[in-house]
Amino acid sequence: MAIQNDTELEWAKQKVKAEQQSIDIQKQEMQSNGFTAEQIKSASDPLVSFSLKLKEDIEEFEQLKNNKTKK
Repeated sequence: MAIQNDTELEWAKQKVKAEQQSIDIQKQEMQSNGFTAEQIKSASDPLVSFSLKLKEDIEEFEQLKNNKTKK
C-alpha cells in the first residue's frame, strides 16, 4: 500500500499501533497456553511482516513529504 496523503498517513499510524497491540496480546495468550517460542514466532510472523511493511510505507511517505517541503 502506498500512502498518498495525510489522511492515509494517519490511518496507517493508527493501524500500526493497533496491530502492535494485537500482536502483543496474541503472543501473551499463546505463551499462556503453552506454545513454544518457535510456534509463537511462526504464528505471529505474518502480522509482524504486515506491520513492518506499513511502517516502511509511513517512513517513505514522510521522507517524500519532507523533501517536498524543503524545496
